[in-house]
Amino acid sequence: MKLFFAALIVALPVGLSGQSFIPRAIRFEGAPQYQQTDLLAASGLAPGKSVTQADLDAATQRLGDLGVFSDITFATSGTALTFNMVPISGKQMRPVVFTNFVLCSREELLAAVKKQVPLFTGEVPIAGGMQQMVERALEEFLKQHGIQATVASIGGPAGLDYSIATPPVRIASVNVQGADFDGDAALKAIRARFVGVDYVEQTSGDALRKNLMDAFADEGFADASVTPIVHGPAQVAPDAITVALTGAATPGLLYRVAKLTLPPPAPGVATDDIAKAVQLKVNEPASRILLLSTQARLTNAFEQHGYLDAATTVTPVKDASAHTFSYAFMETPGEQYHLRALLTKGMSPQQAGAATSAWKLAPGAVYDGSTVALFMRDAGGKLCNGRPVKVSRVAERATHQVDVLLSCAQAPAD
Repeated sequence: MKLFFAALIVALPVGLSGQSFIPRAIRFEGAPQYQQTDLLAASGLAPGKSVTQADLDAATQRLGDLGVFSDITFATSGTALTFNMVPISGKQMRPVVFTNFVLCSREELLAAVKKQVPLFTGEVPIAGGMQQMVERALEEFLKQHGIQATVASIGGPAGLDYSIATPPVRIASVNVQGADFDGDAALKAIRARFVGVDYVEQTSGDALRKNLMDAFADEGFADASVTPIVHGPAQVAPDAITVALTGAATPGLLYRVAKLTLPPPAPGVATDDIAKAVQLKVNEPASRILLLSTQARLTNAFEQHGYLDAATTVTPVKDASAHTFSYAFMETPGEQYHLRALLTKGMSPQQAGAATSAWKLAPGAVYDGSTVALFMRDAGGKLCNGRPVKVSRVAERATHQVDVLLSCAQAPAD
């Protein structure tokens, strides 16, 4: 950062070059968000201590290297030395986020950095050297706690993320009271996905909690609850820092399906097509994932017969006393789409000709997903010299027509 220095006005017949000056008072103006004592510490100067022009230039540069000022000037009057500061815009500052410092609190980290970097306020400028100064301050803090570590920083969605890069900080175990990790296959799989992976503050706990809540809902435990997941005391070893994720779960009682109301058939969509799409069964657990699957499959059943704007909604009715759910599905199919054309993109004339010859759906016919599936089964593997064939639909809602676009997937780079 280029800083501009004001002319030095002193009560001497010549400038300071080659001479010294003893400021009895040192003031900093223009930056009220910073304490005078912090600015003084950052400058490296002290009242009553002799300084030269080179010392003042060096102090100005030290302040400028932090990146929080766009301009710094200084002047003297009598025995007073005054720095005039122009802070950068708040838009040029990013809040600091600590992602895996599991040995201490955020408040302890902020205080530790503040001791090493006096103008640190919990935010870091996007330019200048403060970002690296904070890294070094955190490393020194860890060293004081007996941990030889390297700290890295990178821009994240919430600000500037600081993390312990080495040794790695990992999840050693998952201990959630009320969750049967050994007897429930789904919960056991969740535990396996988390143990051994890098720990990320808040993210790891929130992800585990969501996974557990989804697993309980998928099994029909609609009233399940899971407390916020936190990490336990850190265990420090030369090769890794590890923590346990802890919390408590209350699955509650199992809910079952009491009744299913399905949408009526439509032209081209038979009752059997609708029935095959339903994954839920009466008297079976009211599973969240099977509910979502049924909703998606019902929409697909209509799409396969040309209803490309189809939308499925479901109204669940919960009976807490009987521990049951009734589901009423409603379909809004819209208009049937007709095939306008088969298009090929990036295919050779021979490939395009082979595709056209094998294609069975005539222009003007109602779009039929099963015909497309048969085409892919019988001809798809022969068109692109062993590469996959990509199939996409290009629908025109104004006319309810659709083009089917075939293309060959790109060959992997050498």
